[in-house]
Amino acid sequence: RALADAGAPAALAAACLAALDAQGGGGGGDLVLYVEHPEVVTTGRRAQLPTRDAAELAPARAAGLEVVEVERGGAATWHGPGQLVGYPIVALGPALAVGRDLHAYLRALEGALADAIGALTGLEAGPRPGLTGVWVGERKVASIGVACRGWVTFHGFALNLDVDLSRFALFRPCDLEPRVMASLSSLGHPVTRDAAREAVHAALARRLGLGTTPAGSSPAPGAASPGAPARRAPRPLGAGLVSALAAGVALLAGCPGPPASGPGQGPAPAPAELVEAPPGTASLRLVAVGSRRAEVVACVASHTRYAPALAERLVDRAPVTLPGLAPESARRAAEELAALGAQAVVLPGPPR
Repeated sequence: RALADAGAPAALAAACLAALDAQGGGGGGDLVLYVEHPEVVTTGRRAQLPTRDAAELAPARAAGLEVVEVERGGAATWHGPGQLVGYPIVALGPALAVGRDLHAYLRALEGALADAIGALTGLEAGPRPGLTGVWVGERKVASIGVACRGWVTFHGFALNLDVDLSRFALFRPCDLEPRVMASLSSLGHPVTRDAAREAVHAALARRLGLGTTPAGSSPAPGAASPGAPARRAPRPLGAGLVSALAAGVALLAGCPGPPASGPGQGPAPAPAELVEAPPGTASLRLVAVGSRRAEVVACVASHTRYAPALAERLVDRAPVTLPGLAPESARRAAEELAALGAQAVVLPGPPR
């Protein structure tokens, strides 16, 4: 019930932790939500750029698929029956093998999925240079799109177990040719959902350096450095606890991050994101919103061509970087935002 009543993404993530505590799960900590969505196409930030052709997802809509804008990086992908979808909610930091490095975290997700596929099927799986996701030969079997707020991760991965591959033919999944998409079943290695979940979860814990190693004992190779606090493996949550996600919208946002400062922590970092934008564009960095929030949202929506609902979510995450704008549009937006009492700067090129 608490999950069903949580409307905003951050509230939903916080409600997950509250529900765990109410069930005696302990004081918060890392967790992974495992779900299977009804059919939906989600679009990441690359697919929301104003330079994109709005008609490219028309066949998917005509087939009755809902198209939902989400906060992760990347382009468009499909979720539906036959997928194992996982949303790790993990606080990045020195106790992890990946530290506070989003790209290392992304590589850890790819490695964990590849490890699990190998253990389950014997297939040689892994990433491909310049691309995100997990491949078996020339075929892509898992998609990944992540984001982070306050150094807490959200969004995650989708592993194709036994899906209707014809749905990928309605658009260019992750800006790739639909024919590259595959499932473990289509490759001749059917795997049950339960077996896949267990294998992926164990591999993810290993890749992140999480486990039950007692303080003072020797960490496993690749685990956190000596002296870092030991952390348990993330808890797996199945569909029973997260039934409120049955609508199929991948809108999990980060739980509250680590304190702004503390012994050995230093100042809290600005929100970090994985975003992509083509060359020749500019980025608008919205530093502070001010008191005229509604007008700021309208200004951002007008100049970025983001949907109003997405513009509102982005404004509420300030400081935030809005990529993929024409330089002149970014300049005008910064001037208008300044007139509204907000603070914004224009950054040349995509965010780095």
